Amino acid sequence: MTQNLQNLLLDSVRVSIGNMLPQSLDQTEVRISNEPIRKDEIGVSINFTNSEYCMILDGQRVVFSRMSEAIFGMYMEGEMLDSCVSEIANIIAGRTTTILGEQGVALDITPPSLLEENYHFDSQTNKLMLPISIQTVGDIRVVLMKEY
Repeated sequence: MTQNLQNLLLDSVRVSIGNMLPQSLDQTEVRISNEPIRKDEIGVSINFTNSEYCMILDGQRVVFSRMSEAIFGMYMEGEMLDSCVSEIANIIAGRTTTILGEQGVALDITPPSLLEENYHFDSQTNKLMLPISIQTVGDIRVVLMKEY
């Protein structure tokens, strides 16, 4: 992984999530892993074009339902929640590219892809895993890795 771009992406994702939510965030240390990724209950993948990285956002459905209520004022479930989680990932990735653009790094994003149940990534490349705990909402995970 290109260390500089990797760090810029990670820092920009952190800022994007922090700016989106009114609740305080507890971010544990970033963990580098080459273990396969198994998504929790719901996950979304977005690729950053002009780079070799993608972002995966995953967590439990109830956490994303609470997150939708905090962001959009509505507790969502079912297909509405699937769409909402894709939009949340799209907002995070879009803000990330805006922050990077202000630093001279030109990236764009692909449309979000909802991950199927029991989907996992067997890639042997190292992945950056960033667990985030959102006060009164719950825990989500952001994973940055080379495109699969």
